[in-house]
Amino acid sequence: MNDSILKISNTYHDPETEELEIVERKGIGHPDTIADALANECSKQYSLACLKRYGFVLHHNLDKFYFGGGWVFNDFGIIDKRKPIIARINGRISKNFGEDFIDVDSIMTKTIKEYVKSVLPHIDIEHDLKIDLNYTQHTKFKNWFSPQSLKDIPDAIKPSANDTAVCVAHYPMTTCEQLAYSLESFFWKKNDLGYPTPKYECLGQDIKVMVTRVGKHIEVNLCVPVIASFVNNQNEYDKIIEHFEHELQNYGNELLKDTEYIADIKINELEGEHYRKYMLGIGTCAECGEEGVVGRGNNFDGIIPVLRAHSMEAPYGKNPRYHSGRVLSYLCNKLSRKIYKELNVKNSIYVVTKNKDELLPPYLMYIKTSGKVDASKVKEIIKETKEKHYVIPELELSITAYEQTPEFPYLIIVGDGIET
Repeated sequence: MNDSILKISNTYHDPETEELEIVERKGIGHPDTIADALANECSKQYSLACLKRYGFVLHHNLDKFYFGGGWVFNDFGIIDKRKPIIARINGRISKNFGEDFIDVDSIMTKTIKEYVKSVLPHIDIEHDLKIDLNYTQHTKFKNWFSPQSLKDIPDAIKPSANDTAVCVAHYPMTTCEQLAYSLESFFWKKNDLGYPTPKYECLGQDIKVMVTRVGKHIEVNLCVPVIASFVNNQNEYDKIIEHFEHELQNYGNELLKDTEYIADIKINELEGEHYRKYMLGIGTCAECGEEGVVGRGNNFDGIIPVLRAHSMEAPYGKNPRYHSGRVLSYLCNKLSRKIYKELNVKNSIYVVTKNKDELLPPYLMYIKTSGKVDASKVKEIIKETKEKHYVIPELELSITAYEQTPEFPYLIIVGDGIET
């Protein structure tokens, strides 16, 4: 491989120094976010099954997941289910290792049903959801997705980058970024499987948050659906929205109490005496023909920070052993946090990999910091991050890339308050 390049400069750009900042979050019940989560959960459960069975992960990529296309008519007090939502896995996955076959279909089906039922409790999982297992073993590389021996899985021994890719990470989050994330988390809790599940039965889950800051003033607009069977008229609907708008304003005020910012929080805003009508039957706009696919929504931090540098990398559903976008997105995220906490500098990290080069170290790592740092300390933090979060004893891969931490939006609920 080419020698890896590490560049460090104190040229970090802080979005909070700008007069304008815009941050969006597509919530846990948004079709795009559900697609991201399902792709990742399916990859996770498959990887764990491989580790338990063989001690290493077989080749797979499930990062073209689709969720949507349903049709449910609703009106006040009315829910008419007409067409199921489709959950379609598009990708490639190994179904065997030599003569030993894995029941991949069962793993995928069970995972999809458990996650969707947790996130969308109003769904009839057997009738309102159609699962299409559209994966193959097709490839130009012989036995890549039908390995006959360990020689067909070279990355089990020595990982190499599967692609030329770019990954970007930033830390810390700005106040607006944390606010967008935390306000949506207000509506969620965890179930026994660790999956998010709604706190409020009368609300749907396809929530979107848009945060706009001009100077020190923040405008927050949320789209929050009400389940149609819980309201019989506009006045009942208005009372529910008014209640949660009040609760969320208080919650936002508490989050911002030690900052210099003031926020005005609105839900389903519409000029006039009523709120904009946003009702659903199951809880996601996937029931209205909307469609979600991997990579169209939030970044690895669970937000869409409009004024931040970013890549188009979509890590969800990719192989956690050697896929550049999966492994480096995770490690850069961890590294950025560790640099901030240990060296007290805000930072942005940009990483480039070259196809078939060694995965670690990558071809290029460029770190922009908010102050001067000792390069030797940064190198030591890089080494510690790799050793802690990408552990490969012999043939076993530690699936730490799937731990439930605040940077994984569909598996965690944010704690109280904004980080300091």
